[in-house]
Amino acid sequence: MAPLRSLSLLLLCAFGTWIALTSANSQEKSAAIKPVVVPDSCPVTKPGDRPFVPPSKYPKKLSKDHFWYGTDRLWVALPTVGTWAGLPHYTPQDPTFRQKIMWWREGLDANADLRGRFKITGKRLDSRAPALLSDPVSGVSAGVIEHGIIKGPPFIMSGVNFPALGCWEVIGHFEQDELTFVIWIAP
Repeated sequence: MAPLRSLSLLLLCAFGTWIALTSANSQEKSAAIKPVVVPDSCPVTKPGDRPFVPPSKYPKKLSKDHFWYGTDRLWVALPTVGTWAGLPHYTPQDPTFRQKIMWWREGLDANADLRGRFKITGKRLDSRAPALLSDPVSGVSAGVIEHGIIKGPPFIMSGVNFPALGCWEVIGHFEQDELTFVIWIAP
């Protein structure tokens, strides 16, 4: 019963993240939040002139606040402003800042065992800090749940903890493929 409960919790979290990415009212929420100014010294990843478009069976567009970044070998949804602000702590005693990242890869098998095949690393670029902490990833999420039905292509759900606020380089490693982006972590 515990594995089924864990899977249900994971899929519920994934669904919540998916809704946040595609929510139609995300502009209303972001308008109420004070804008974060990213220093020029932090080269955050921003949408390019030729944005990445996922392969046909994947969602093409996100909310205006996010964009796809990567290649068909590995991609993520990133905020257009290059900032993750107001991240929670994993536990009340944990001083790190927690974020969940959904990673996509064309042809990803929902039953794949990813132990030793996928990992996330990272480092702070603007000051000394301990390395980024990442939960081990062992499997793939089958998709998001809508009205009790699993929909959408599989993805990799990962949890990362940033030890400090500031400018961070994050690297996803899937076998021989890598995807690197830079993000500003704000209070």
